[in-house]
Amino acid sequence: RDRGGTLELNSVDKIAVFVYQGKNIDDDGESIIVIFDESPSYNKSVNNAVLQASSLNLPIVKIPSNCEFILDLYSRHEVTAADNKLSEGEYDYYIQSLLADAIELKASDLHFLAEDGRQTQIKFRINGDLVSHKLFPEDQTDEMLNTIFVSYLETDEKDGQFQRNKIIDSKINRKLDLVTKRVGSKKYALRFNSCNLSNNGCSVVLRLLESGGSTLNSLAALGYSKPVRDALNVILKSSDGGIYMVGPTGSGKSLTLKVMLESTGVFYEGKKNIRTVEDPVEYNINYAYQQPVMHKSTDNQKQRQENYLNAIRSLMRQDPDIIMIGEIRDPESAQMSLTASMTGHLMLTTTHVTSSSLLFARLINEYKVPVSSLSMKNMVKAVISQRLARVLCQECCVDINNHIKHMTANQRLTINDMYKDCLLYTSDAADDLLCV
Repeated sequence: RDRGGTLELNSVDKIAVFVYQGKNIDDDGESIIVIFDESPSYNKSVNNAVLQASSLNLPIVKIPSNCEFILDLYSRHEVTAADNKLSEGEYDYYIQSLLADAIELKASDLHFLAEDGRQTQIKFRINGDLVSHKLFPEDQTDEMLNTIFVSYLETDEKDGQFQRNKIIDSKINRKLDLVTKRVGSKKYALRFNSCNLSNNGCSVVLRLLESGGSTLNSLAALGYSKPVRDALNVILKSSDGGIYMVGPTGSGKSLTLKVMLESTGVFYEGKKNIRTVEDPVEYNINYAYQQPVMHKSTDNQKQRQENYLNAIRSLMRQDPDIIMIGEIRDPESAQMSLTASMTGHLMLTTTHVTSSSLLFARLINEYKVPVSSLSMKNMVKAVISQRLARVLCQECCVDINNHIKHMTANQRLTINDMYKDCLLYTSDAADDLLCV
């Protein structure tokens, strides 16, 4: 730019070309370094970049490479200078690079935490922990979030610019070419939620949901033991009753219900009408007809809740055999789930409690469900309490016998009593948790 020229690459060119100004190795002079993909399909992009670079009146050095390396260079290029404003296309590229980073690191959520007077923190939730990933300039944060709001969201709330003080709950459903280049053909659904914070701040969270080709497609793959799988398979063939999935936020309840419904659909070979009502729809479920809850941008919280209840009422008139209600949120949805269970439907749902026993306490005390209703035959077929558990890497775990010498006599006795018929493994650290 200081030579009187500018170089503007569009997002397509950026897949194949990375350009920067640097010092020559053999002298103190400056050159334009062009790193490019050698594939003939990108010749036009490379030629465009070289042509623009020639306007900067500096020697051009061309270095052949590949798309994967080039995309990695862009994803690791930090935006730190306050006067280095990004264009709309560059914000799009930066966001997609963050999403690709999150997927490669197997993150479940991507957090943007913005406050006045501080750089925006970008964090990933990986294996249950919130891990700092990058910092982003404060004065460019609203423009980046507005790019997500305007260009990414599947919503009718695009009534202007992104506003920090507005609660938004939506989904992202657009083709992300740059992400695909980095992580391959796996499909992901993205949920968007924003809320305001003190000090004129805001928090935006993107939930990453693998929507196609996942290896977590059976109860066995989810870690359920054979006795539990056998019991659930019997219950899932019932003609009525309720199955309640409980656990904290982010423990995989919706994914488990998806697996259950798909296995039921396979068993019945399409002979049962499987319906869901969800707010919002998280996963595409084979063999099920999924009904999203429709909201208007002007709806307040009370109206949104009424929309949810109306969607459940509508579902009950669709002649369903098997019903999934996304979540019990209030006394009305709790009562509707029980009504479905007692009127000849197999009903599956979730609620946020930390144990199976607390489900009944919440239904009775908070949602005012009569005890007599819960004690009726077949009203509650099963309550499943689920947690995420860390597992050891299958490539580097070692037999526990290699570490037996590090244990106390009581630890060895406990292991022999509780796990005498199991193969036990641990990591190289003697104090790590065991894995069966």
